[in-house]
Amino acid sequence: MTASAIFVTPEQPGTRAEALAGAAGILPGDLLIQSGVDVVVNATAEDVPVAALFADISTGGAGRLDTAYLDNETVNYAAAQKGALVTARFAVGITLAHGAEVASAGDGSLKAPAVAGVGVLGYVQEVVTAGVGASSGTGFGVIRIL
Repeated sequence: MTASAIFVTPEQPGTRAEALAGAAGILPGDLLIQSGVDVVVNATAEDVPVAALFADISTGGAGRLDTAYLDNETVNYAAAQKGALVTARFAVGITLAHGAEVASAGDGSLKAPAVAGVGVLGYVQEVVTAGVGASSGTGFGVIRIL
């Protein structure tokens, strides 16, 4: 998938910001939380964070979705508002239909909630297939934030 930004809603409502990565490995499309003055991947599955923060593409990553931020690197991110369209990262092995609920997978990626309606962050806007194996890796898909 190619994209010029994680936020695909025209005139994206929300706040764009920068913070230092609290750990290495944040990828564009990851669901983040603030940890002090840093940002880290949301490590709690099926919770709904206070703000839906998503990592954007690294300016040093030449627009690539597979370039992870390094520890203490400046992370570009934004708080997605209700109704915003976001290109999010999905857990490996996930296949979701259009309209499916999505929740935090506990590693920055998204998945279907274990219990319908619990921890729902948004809804899939297109079919998502995140492959398994080194060649297919993690998938991306567009979600609409609740």
